[in-house]
Amino acid sequence: MAGTPTSATAAPPPSGRNRAPCAQLTCTRGAGRPGRPDVRPPAAGAVGGRTAEEGGASTLSGTTEFIPPRRWRATTAALLFALVLATDQATKVVVRAAVRAGFVARDLIPGVVELRFAANTGAAFSLGEGFGWAFVLLAVAVTCFCAWYLRRAPLISKLEVVGLALVAAGAVGNAVDRAVFGYVTDFIATQFIDFPIFNIADIGITCGAAIAFIGFVFSPANKVDATAELDRRDAEARERRAARRGRREGR
Repeated sequence: MAGTPTSATAAPPPSGRNRAPCAQLTCTRGAGRPGRPDVRPPAAGAVGGRTAEEGGASTLSGTTEFIPPRRWRATTAALLFALVLATDQATKVVVRAAVRAGFVARDLIPGVVELRFAANTGAAFSLGEGFGWAFVLLAVAVTCFCAWYLRRAPLISKLEVVGLALVAAGAVGNAVDRAVFGYVTDFIATQFIDFPIFNIADIGITCGAAIAFIGFVFSPANKVDATAELDRRDAEARERRAARRGRREGR
């Protein structure tokens, strides 16, 4: 009938198949070209959407775990390194001063631990005597490796950061003694067991190695889902093929 407004039929919402593919995906090339999204694959070393630079909380095997970013690694390792090294050197200064004043030995915990000075020309726990400068070079190599690993490892656990910082601090602490005095100042002796005399640096090396090993065993790098890793590699391969096609089409 004339004058009667025609009713507009509302268009049905797009089905899941016809929805824009870029609504929930990160698209690069092919944007605006229906049906040809280019999905950017996860960065190498990314787990749970996090890379080594980002760090933070990530979901691994159904649990939320903190993955230390590189800035957190550097800050934590530097603080622990400085604390252990300063403690080691300060205790050695006190012991050497006490020895010059006539100190020989004194019970710290009777029947358990005593303080007794020993000039160690070897490695940790008085092992390998006579190879002082070789151990100085070894300490430099160990410290460089720890720094390189903390910087370059895509995924790492908090325990690895703590352990490697302790190892590096202990190695440097004893290396300073060898380079300056020609021997390492040891002063902690056990009474309940026959054990070599040691110092704070030796404790750092031993405990740090154990902590780093435990951290490596439970590292986030060992929790990457195999299927997800294969999917990531397939996505990277598709990305490379798409890039080559784009370069050929642009010529």
